[in-house]
Amino acid sequence: MWKVACLCLMLVACGMDKDNFSKNENGPEAGKLAEPEHNYAVYMDGEYGYQPAVSENQTNNGQVAATLFMVKYLGEKNGKYQLFSKQNDHVMAVMECQNPCEFIKLNHIINGMGVVKTEVMEAAPDSLGRIAFEDAIAGKLEPFVKEENGKRYSVWLEDKKMTRTIIH
Repeated sequence: MWKVACLCLMLVACGMDKDNFSKNENGPEAGKLAEPEHNYAVYMDGEYGYQPAVSENQTNNGQVAATLFMVKYLGEKNGKYQLFSKQNDHVMAVMECQNPCEFIKLNHIINGMGVVKTEVMEAAPDSLGRIAFEDAIAGKLEPFVKEENGKRYSVWLEDKKMTRTIIH
């Protein structure tokens, strides 16, 4: 079967002159894949995944891909945008940024204790946080909606507490 497929490809290729392989029939843009209008690599179950570069150390250890940075977009209020990331069942983080996103406020949350630490860091141009906020500010992300007992809620970190608001 493999030999038949190769033979068919060779016959098709032989019937074309070499210039047909390099000619672009529809101008310089034909054949190029359209660039996505967003920066996230994947959207799954209400979360957006951003792909970090593989570090030199990971490459040296034979790793070819890095784990995606997964966030839920909580929305925008009063010019502030929030992203939520869950490390495990007990530890979470809420990041907050304003437009233009030059600094990110990072709130570390432990389940049952609320915010235990807040840090402010520069939003470096190529950082995953900055890239995710660029998508949020550009309107490329849909706010996360939590469904529970037949009701829908939006979620927001306010005054160091996660609050839920019923969506009608």
